[in-house]
Amino acid sequence: MKPLQLVVCGTDTDVGKTVVSALLVQGLGAHYWKPVQCGLDPGPDGGGDRDRVQRWLQLPPERLLPEAYRLRAAVSPHWASALESGDAERPGAPIDPERLRLPALEGPLVAVHRIRRAHQPLPAPALIRCPCGPAGGSGR
Repeated sequence: MKPLQLVVCGTDTDVGKTVVSALLVQGLGAHYWKPVQCGLDPGPDGGGDRDRVQRWLQLPPERLLPEAYRLRAAVSPHWASALESGDAERPGAPIDPERLRLPALEGPLVAVHRIRRAHQPLPAPALIRCPCGPAGGSGR
């Protein structure tokens, strides 16, 4: 039987995707993976959402998968990639399809395709055929 998979997608930055993801990871005993991290903390370590989930939940390293892309700017992945490399197509770690079979992914996975210049990106649930849990802003 295939394990339950969920994708937490968001309408914007800072709308609660990481909090919702952490709750699901804790409640389901799931793995956490954010394939594309945009917006790193200032400083030499440049932590991101994976680091926050680690601090909050004290998970063992094997339940926190490293990002394929880590981009400093807290903007959409294709913009962050262009800001850092001058081109929207960045060489990066390949996205391992096996990781897409693990539960609890965070982020607009459409970014995985946009960052590589696909012209018609698909939303995350269509890519991996699993339920999507939205996190959205209040229009503030």
